[in-house]
Amino acid sequence: MKLNFADNLRTLRTGKNLTQEQLAEQLGVSVQTVSRWETRTSYPDVELLPILAELFGVTVDELLGATAALREQRKLEDWERVYEKMGKDTAETVRLLRQMRRDYPTDPQIAQELCRQIGWLAPDIAPDEMRELRSAAEWLLNNFQDNAIREEAIFGLVLAEDDANFPEILDRYAVKWLDLSRNSLLAKRYRARGEEEKCAYIDQLCLNGQTTFLANMDDPQTALRCIDLFTGTNADGKRPVSGDGVPDLWFGQRVFLGLRLMKQYVKNGAEFCEPAFAAAEDALSLYEALLALPENAPLTYRCKMFDRITGKAGERRRSILQIPRGKDGSEPVLRDETMRQIVFDKKDPLALEADEQWLTFVSEWLDVLEDRIFDEIREEERFQNVLRRFRAVGEGKT
Repeated sequence: MKLNFADNLRTLRTGKNLTQEQLAEQLGVSVQTVSRWETRTSYPDVELLPILAELFGVTVDELLGATAALREQRKLEDWERVYEKMGKDTAETVRLLRQMRRDYPTDPQIAQELCRQIGWLAPDIAPDEMRELRSAAEWLLNNFQDNAIREEAIFGLVLAEDDANFPEILDRYAVKWLDLSRNSLLAKRYRARGEEEKCAYIDQLCLNGQTTFLANMDDPQTALRCIDLFTGTNADGKRPVSGDGVPDLWFGQRVFLGLRLMKQYVKNGAEFCEPAFAAAEDALSLYEALLALPENAPLTYRCKMFDRITGKAGERRRSILQIPRGKDGSEPVLRDETMRQIVFDKKDPLALEADEQWLTFVSEWLDVLEDRIFDEIREEERFQNVLRRFRAVGEGKT
C-alpha cells in the first residue's frame, strides 16, 4: 500500500503559502531536512507526524496519503482495541475513542459510541471530556436525523451534564414521546447516578403513559383481567369492570375499558345488551365512587410491582373545555365539567406535566358513547340512563 507523503506535504505546504525555510523554522529542523522529505529521500521522525498533521489541519493518515483500504484497516484495528477495553475500563475506552474521533472526525459511529461511554463516567467526568462530549453530541444532532443516533447523543449529555446546566439540556432536547420525553430522560439520569429515591414520582408519570396500552388492547375483557391480576381482585357478573368496586390508580383504564367492552357487546348483537349495560353501569359506579372519596384519600395501584407509587384524591374542580368538532368547519363545543384531581406524593421540579397531576375528563368518556355503534339502542331507557349519569358526574351533580 503506497504512501504519498512527499506529494501531500508539498501540496499542504504550498496551500498554506509556506516556503520550505518557513516550515523548517516552525518545526525546528533544517531546510535540507524538509527538502529531503519532499523528494522522498527521507521521512520525518514518528514524533513529528502529529505536529505536522495539526499544523495543516489534517489527520496523520491524510498527511501520509494512506489509501482508503489502509485507513479502513487501521480503523478496524482501532475498534478492536476499543472493544477489548469496553465494559472493563471505561476511562481507557473513552481515551481510545477520543483519539479515534481525532483520526476519523466524520465517522458518526465513533461519535455515537463516545457519547455513550463518556455518559457512563458521570458524575466524575473531567472538563476536557465534557467538552469532547458536547462537541460530538452537537455534531451528531446537527448532521443526522436518525433517531438512534440522536438518542445516543442526547443520552450522553443527560447522563454527564452537571446539575447547573442540566435543566437547559432538558429544555432544549426533551420531546413528548418515546425515550426522549422529559420524564424518561430524568429517570435515566437518576438511575445512572444511583439516585433511585428521586425516581418514584418520575416512575408514576412514565407509568401513566405506559399503562394506557391496556386501555387500547384489542380485547378489553382480557385487559380488565390483567388489571384484576395486578390488583388481586376478581370480576363477576355484578362488577365486570371495577373488580371489587374500590377506586384505585387503575380507575381511568377501567372506565375506558368498560365503555369499550360495552361497544364490543353491542356490536355482537341484541342478545349482548344486558352485559353491555352491566359494563357501562359498573364503569359509572367506579367513577362515582372516586368522586365520593374525601380529599387526601390514599390511592395506589394495589400491586407489588408498583408499590412505591402512591397518590391521593385531590379536590373536585370545574373546568371549561373547548372540544373541536372535526374538520367540517363546525364551531367548537364548550363543556363545563367537574374533574377529580389525582395528586402524586413525590414530585420533581424538573418534571413537567399538566399541573403535575392527573385530571379526569368525563367528556372523553361521553365521546365514546356518541359512537354510531350505539344508534340502535340510543333511545332505550337504560342507555339514556347511562348518558344521564355520565352527564351528572360531569356537571358535579353527584
